[in-house]
Amino acid sequence: MKKRDIATLMLSVCLIMVFTILSFPSGSSAKPITISFATFRPPTDVFAKPWLLAMGKELEERTNGQLKFTVHWASSLGKGRDQFYMVRDGVADMTDFPGAWIPGKFTLSEVGSLPFAAENSENVVKAMNILLKKGYFDAQWGEVEVLGMLATSPYDLFFKKAKPMTVEEMAGLRCRTPGGYITEYLKTLKMVPVKVLPSDAYMSWETGVVDAWVHPPTAMIKYKFIELPTRCLLDCNLQILGNAAKIMNKKKMASLSPDIQKIVREVAEKYCEIYTGLGNSEDVESLEKIKNAGIEVYKLPPPEMEKLRAAGLPIWEQYITEMEAKGLPGKELVTEYVKALKELGEDPPYKP
Repeated sequence: MKKRDIATLMLSVCLIMVFTILSFPSGSSAKPITISFATFRPPTDVFAKPWLLAMGKELEERTNGQLKFTVHWASSLGKGRDQFYMVRDGVADMTDFPGAWIPGKFTLSEVGSLPFAAENSENVVKAMNILLKKGYFDAQWGEVEVLGMLATSPYDLFFKKAKPMTVEEMAGLRCRTPGGYITEYLKTLKMVPVKVLPSDAYMSWETGVVDAWVHPPTAMIKYKFIELPTRCLLDCNLQILGNAAKIMNKKKMASLSPDIQKIVREVAEKYCEIYTGLGNSEDVESLEKIKNAGIEVYKLPPPEMEKLRAAGLPIWEQYITEMEAKGLPGKELVTEYVKALKELGEDPPYKP
């Protein structure tokens, strides 16, 4: 073979090698970059496999193995309420965090937890992500990278002995509250809000510490209320907790190449919606178990349901007043939130 042919062949091989290397996403390396996810959930949690592990698997696959996703279960890196600061400080790279766990810090995103905002919690996630992208939550969540907002399934009312058919019949009942603005809402119904720790849920229901309970239907299974005398569940979509976010350490995100960052954001936002969908599916299954246990699931007559919704309006107005008093854009934020919800087919009680 002539020298010129040999040189041409070698040049061709080199070019093939260069193009092969360039075909991989930038930032690739022989050693994968580990993304550590801290969670208070145990590996047996219903969300573990279809949500958390599935998200990690997709991140690894879409980055061709450049990312390695590792979950630290059951608060093994630190308590759930500390996980925002753990991610901020780099103890963990990522977590999902309910804003209500640090009272007074994430007041603007508390808009996602106002009463009767929506019937479909997936619409709350979409509306909150619209607000997120418009920058409304930057100041309060800005110590970390917010990958997307999260929401629970709708909350209902459980009753131990009573079966209220009117709003007036709820007055005086001691009701477990999840806290936040829903506590003020219960007061407008003349109910008596009571805080109960999750560890005390079963005993409080068994001994009658509370007469009613605010929670998604799955709580009746989780806290084993179906094993105790329970009269009924009022299906009313009282609220959706939308003040939560999937977050990541800023330095870790910045250390990733732009194409990997893009994948992380896309996958994270996708699984924020999947999380909410799984919660809704779990509630459907829970309602069947509740009915099979002989516990009645009912709705209020339409006029009473309208009264129940109308009682939530002053809470929206209170929220706006309190945010404006702190120099925050309460009215503007609520107006944008309601606009987004209405475009998604919802009908919140506040009308800008």
